[in-house]
Amino acid sequence: MRTSLRLSLVLTGSLLFAACSRQKTVTREDLRSDLVSSVSFAAEAETFIDHVRDGKSTSAFAQGHVEYIAKEVGRMAQELQESVPEPRTAGAFQTARTQLDRLRTELNLLAANIDDKDAIAVSKDRIETIRKSLAEAVSSL
Repeated sequence: MRTSLRLSLVLTGSLLFAACSRQKTVTREDLRSDLVSSVSFAAEAETFIDHVRDGKSTSAFAQGHVEYIAKEVGRMAQELQESVPEPRTAGAFQTARTQLDRLRTELNLLAANIDDKDAIAVSKDRIETIRKSLAEAVSSL
């Protein structure tokens, strides 16, 4: 029994080591590009909210468009979750991870409440805050 427990621990450790060693290292340039894209997605969402509030979009189109943006933001967030930063970019990297998760969550809430004028106004304010945080992270690189 002891031998199989040791073997199990060795295999588990090996698998964890292999999984960790396959993480992509995000370079400063890659992180900067992701942050700039994130700022653009947030700005697009803010502009689109104004478009929706002005009655220039159908509910179905608005919901679909916001879901599309959320999906793209989610893809970027997932890539960062599976990556590690260069040591000199750790702060901006963590900001990017946190703010992308916040942006994805906010976009999903927005899509679910696209017909609620008060809810989308609150979403716009939150997205603006997220965008500013992302822009500051770009400036820090």
